[in-house]
Amino acid sequence: MLARTEVADALALSPGHVAVRIHRMKEQIQSARAVVRALRTRPGCPDLRAAAVGWDGTPNPLWRKRLARHVRDCASCGRLGTGLVPIDRLLAGLSLLPLPASLSAHFPSAALPPAASQAVGYHPPDPTAGHTAGTTPPGGVPADIGSGQGIANLAVNRPRGLLPALVGGAAAVILALTALVVIRPDDPPAPSWAVPPAVTPAAVPSPSGAPSPSARPSSRAPAAPAVSSTRKGVGVWNFAGVSQALANSKAGWYYTWGTQRPGISSPQGATFVPMIRGAENVTAADLARARAAGPYLLTFNEPDLPEQANMTVERALDLWPQLMATGSRLGSPAVAWGGADPQGWLDRFMTGATTRGHRVDFITLHWFGAEFTTATAVNQLKQYLQAVYQRYKKPIWLTEFALIRFDGGRQQFPSQEQQAAFLTAATSMLGQLSYVQRYAWFGLPATDKDRSGLFSDGTEATLVGRAFQAAR
Repeated sequence: MLARTEVADALALSPGHVAVRIHRMKEQIQSARAVVRALRTRPGCPDLRAAAVGWDGTPNPLWRKRLARHVRDCASCGRLGTGLVPIDRLLAGLSLLPLPASLSAHFPSAALPPAASQAVGYHPPDPTAGHTAGTTPPGGVPADIGSGQGIANLAVNRPRGLLPALVGGAAAVILALTALVVIRPDDPPAPSWAVPPAVTPAAVPSPSGAPSPSARPSSRAPAAPAVSSTRKGVGVWNFAGVSQALANSKAGWYYTWGTQRPGISSPQGATFVPMIRGAENVTAADLARARAAGPYLLTFNEPDLPEQANMTVERALDLWPQLMATGSRLGSPAVAWGGADPQGWLDRFMTGATTRGHRVDFITLHWFGAEFTTATAVNQLKQYLQAVYQRYKKPIWLTEFALIRFDGGRQQFPSQEQQAAFLTAATSMLGQLSYVQRYAWFGLPATDKDRSGLFSDGTEATLVGRAFQAAR
């Protein structure tokens, strides 16, 4: 067994740095495993085959990233990776492998005598074995893709300076080091957003319409202390006990998709932010209420969807001067998706706003994750936010987010435990992004329809609600 200090000393890195690098390597391997499964599925996804056009079948980091991006975003391919055995459990039943002689000097305690090497069945890799590059048809599956070597080659994009002594080592050694470093008891804890929760069945409404047991608050885990934060917000609509629930949530701000808040009293420490939801709300009365509520104003809600604001870019730009006249700090229209896409709805709006001299003070985004594994979902959200910020270089408000899978017009939700784990991890990640000024969870009420909600009444918080209370 390698000691943590031996690994860190051999690599000239701190133990914490080693843990981070190994975690990144594990994510790459897991991503590559999902790609391999998707490629081997028959008849397979036609969009994946289209994405693989031009690939000669040789595993390499560039194609891993390209194909992994498709698998991550494709509902069909994405499901294939959900049943994979976690990385940490892959090696549980394997015999320990000795290090090659070239590495023994770096890890004295791990070196084995020749007899021991033969006992565990170690044989040096044959450099002539395996497929020949270019023999696999474009878009096909390499002959060795099911082997450890093929997966490791596809998965491991060796960062500069990372594991310099392993460049010529076998892929099995890389996997062994991954397990050894990760399971050491003296490891510093990984970031909370990087630790996936235990997989539990998704919450499903019972025939009677009552929440399933997984959707009910659990009394086994003690509630974390509630924390007030000006960044933390929530979308609110009226329900029994709404004002008390809003106060108990410790949200620093909230909104109602309008300029009014019928039946809702703002608790101490929580501010109301108005919204001009669609073109029909650009009226003298709504604009006056928005001006009075200031200093911020949210604007057109999902204009790229027919069932929401349903506006063309040109119509939104034509109405924008009336919103600027309120004097409020204006958020961009909140698109349902594709905020960073070139020539997408938001991109065309922002280009038009610049051309016309319109003021947009911050970017408003929505994001709903279809992947219910915590680390994957948080990483996808982070990548989306980073891409949007890189395109527009403006502060971001994330005003709707949760884990909800939209499948043929139906909504599928994870279990309460999975949703709560995501909320905790995601809000921790958001706190590390200086350009994310505010966020708002979707939403405050917990109903059979919207199972990401925080409170079932004024005082009874769901597991997700408890996680929200503790978030910052």
